[in-house]
Amino acid sequence: MKIADIRATTVAVPVRQPRVRLWFRRTHVVRTIVEVTTDSGMVGIGETRGRGSAETINRRLRELLLGLDPLDRQAAQARCVVEHADFGFPEEIADRLAFAGIELALWDIAGKAAGLPLFALLGGACRESAPVAAYGYPIEPGHGMADCDIPALIAARAEERVRETGATLFEFKIARHALETDIATVRAVRRAL
Repeated sequence: MKIADIRATTVAVPVRQPRVRLWFRRTHVVRTIVEVTTDSGMVGIGETRGRGSAETINRRLRELLLGLDPLDRQAAQARCVVEHADFGFPEEIADRLAFAGIELALWDIAGKAAGLPLFALLGGACRESAPVAAYGYPIEPGHGMADCDIPALIAARAEERVRETGATLFEFKIARHALETDIATVRAVRRAL
């Protein structure tokens, strides 16, 4: 089995609650979806963050991996990233980020080729299910909301996100408001959950 093609596609996933900061507004999260196709027609899917990874994969890393055995992840990594990276060079960090999406796709192929779920290849299940966290963006100061209203709003968001996702954890930021508001917010979220 050989790698016949690699395609990376950038996607923008909308966020339900846009994050507004003084200098930007986040309305979506950008990810790169990686598809590695073998000469037998098997397709492995991987994912990594950001927009730049797609260009790195499609323009450079793809050519380095065509014809390689998709089960030889070490050889793939050796072709794509510097073994002892100097993290002062951003291009080396970018290559590692791009390769992460490829590596996930190669693991997907390995599981499919073996006819096993990936966790079985990695040593078997170690728990019944993995904990999942829901996330809530903070309310930015200066956007017209009174500090006294913030704890109830964040608590309601926490309750909604946990209910919708089935998450067992809720992550959110503090230290954007007065200490008293942050303390009240943490207490309100704990009560709600």
